[in-house]
Order: sequence, then structure tokens, then C-alpha cells
Amino acid sequence: MEGVEKNKVRLLAHNNEWVNEFLQVKSQIVTIWYNNIIDIQHVGSTAIFNISAKHILVQCF
Repeated sequence: MEGVEKNKVRLLAHNNEWVNEFLQVKSQIVTIWYNNIIDIQHVGSTAIFNISAKHILVQCF
């Protein structure tokens, strides 16, 4: 994940590796929660191809 100064927003050009980062986190969540999962989604600007985004991946439990 990219570092960001406090009270600053940093937009980055789309990076195709974001999907791989999501898939890695998804795999970790599935390993821990397996039968308790209904669905896991990659949402937000990093999930949209070819737009600038804030490179912040948040796990919501």
C-alpha cells in the first residue's frame, strides 16, 4: 500500500496489480472465515480499470 501524509490524498494511475492484491487479501479472508462467508467484493476506485484511485485497501468485518 502507498504511504500518504496525514490529511493528504494521493491519487495514483490505475495499477493492474491492485486486482492481485485484492485476490491475496480475499484468499486470506477465505482461509480464516471459509464457511462463514457469503460474498467478498472488490469495490471502490481501485476496482475500476483505467481510472486514478486512492490506493487504500480496507478489510471490513
